Amino acid sequence: MLLTLARLITAALLIASAAAFATGATIERHTASSASQPAAHHAEAGSPGENPAGGEPGAGREGPAAPAAERNSEDLLGINPEATALVVIAVVVSLLLAALILIVGSPLAAAGVTLAMLAFTVLDIREVTHQLHESRPGLAALAAAVALLHLLVAAAALLTTRQARGQSGRISTA
Repeated sequence: MLLTLARLITAALLIASAAAFATGATIERHTASSASQPAAHHAEAGSPGENPAGGEPGAGREGPAAPAAERNSEDLLGINPEATALVVIAVVVSLLLAALILIVGSPLAAAGVTLAMLAFTVLDIREVTHQLHESRPGLAALAAAVALLHLLVAAAALLTTRQARGQSGRISTA
């Protein structure tokens, strides 16, 4: 099996995109947890009878359900796409696809990588809009970079598909 430049580039881009995605998810998780801690501390800092909303005591305080509601506002088909397990699965899938593109010379495998990366790109674009909505331009830029990496992987995998078809065509006609 011949390792072509397109296959090597595809694998390298897959690994880079997985690393960038994991970094972004970690930064977002850290940012979200540090942003919620001062708010919780501020809510507890008031005196027991004091309510900053001006209503009845305790009526304006958000209970444990409020942070869950904020997290769930980003759900996709009822699934939190930023759950740790899903982030790990996405990284592992990217690494497995990188290995697949290097080991298997099938045009079908490269086409599968192309489709998977296009699906990841759609989710990345959704994440860019979410981060812009949350006023997090740094994370939006990182999500845009991950989207670009996924598009580059899709393009490189498509090139790999074309090369693999050309090689299989030459083998069968010989």
